[in-house]
Amino acid sequence: MVNGVIQKPHEGVSMLYSFLNASSPSTRETQYFEMLGNQGIYDKGWTAQTTPAAAPWQMTFPDTDPITGYKWELYNVAEDPTQSNNLADTYPDKLEAMRTTFTMEATKHNVYPIDNSRAARMDVSSRPSILQGRNELTFFKGMNRMSEGVAPDTKNKDFSIIADVHLPSDSENGVLVTMGGRYSGYVFYLKEGYLKYHCKCARLFLHLFVFLSLLPFFLFPPFQRLTPPPTRAHLINVHRQPGGHNTL
Repeated sequence: MVNGVIQKPHEGVSMLYSFLNASSPSTRETQYFEMLGNQGIYDKGWTAQTTPAAAPWQMTFPDTDPITGYKWELYNVAEDPTQSNNLADTYPDKLEAMRTTFTMEATKHNVYPIDNSRAARMDVSSRPSILQGRNELTFFKGMNRMSEGVAPDTKNKDFSIIADVHLPSDSENGVLVTMGGRYSGYVFYLKEGYLKYHCKCARLFLHLFVFLSLLPFFLFPPFQRLTPPPTRAHLINVHRQPGGHNTL
């Protein structure tokens, strides 16, 4: 108990003994596994696991019930460490006992309910968010990074970005706003006084738009959603505005 709050016990088996004596036999007798609906159990030299319904890199997934829709495999890893001989048909009673052990371990460690969705579980719009019901957000200086769940959702919809920017010269460089991660996202930035927009969606497409008129100018609205969903971004209505105060 910590500060009056009951704590969960530490799960697993300590590995300290293996550092103290490298020749000590393993004290791990049972270990469960579950990830993206793929299930497995190790118990006393045997393993049982489900055959994946799709390759790990496939984001689309067949409609497979996570409990009844998977085929199970059985291996005696004490004698067959490479798991080359599936014994599921040879020892059906052993496989059933292993599946029961998995159910017990999964229940103990709060694995259920099992979710085998892929792209859907990454959609932050399915989670509670302070953004729900809002269609306009204002950001101020000092807001450096926001997680996707609390950032404006600009995916597959019309949106515009308006920013007040004070430029000391016509050859400024720097990022105005960016959103995304390793695989997808966009960035608005200045390079030598030109406004540029860079958009990437996984490896499906990569676009770079360069506004040929030097700043300052007025830009609104930059993006319109197309039906079916667009394969590229559309930038429209670019106008010049004199003076050193710029609105993007």
